[in-house]
Amino acid sequence: NQSICTSGDPAIINSLTAATTGQGTGVKYIWLRFVGASAPASSTTSGVTTISGATGATYDPPAGSVTAKTWFRRCSAPNSASCTVYNGETSWVSVDVTSVSASIAGTTAICSGGSTTLTASGGGTYVWSTGATTAAVTVNPTANTTYTVTVTNGGCTATATRAVTVGT
Repeated sequence: NQSICTSGDPAIINSLTAATTGQGTGVKYIWLRFVGASAPASSTTSGVTTISGATGATYDPPAGSVTAKTWFRRCSAPNSASCTVYNGETSWVSVDVTSVSASIAGTTAICSGGSTTLTASGGGTYVWSTGATTAAVTVNPTANTTYTVTVTNGGCTATATRAVTVGT
């Protein structure tokens, strides 16, 4: 199982166990996909789809193709044109997506010599362009200034900006 950030690139999915059919004809594969909070009860559960073109021993989901928790399973069959029944031989493997957002709230116009408190949200940890590492930062710019915060959660990051205008 693995976890990726939104629009991330999942690692190659493989099995440490070699597939065998016991029929001496070699092996052919298909890969199944299911989007949901938990693995499907079986390969015939509604919503389980066969991944077009995925016929190798491993599968590399394209970057950005997993946008919600997705389960993958490799199935095998004897390498024979007459065999169309694929047995699920690996456990379902999940790719979970961590979504992070960042936003900044606070007054965007202050008088000269004034200050304002900018508050970031989005969870996790915060790093401001001022160097502060708290969710809220009080600033007193002497000129129009744009502040940036980077929010990190579960190894994923998002950035937000907020311009503060200084009046005379």
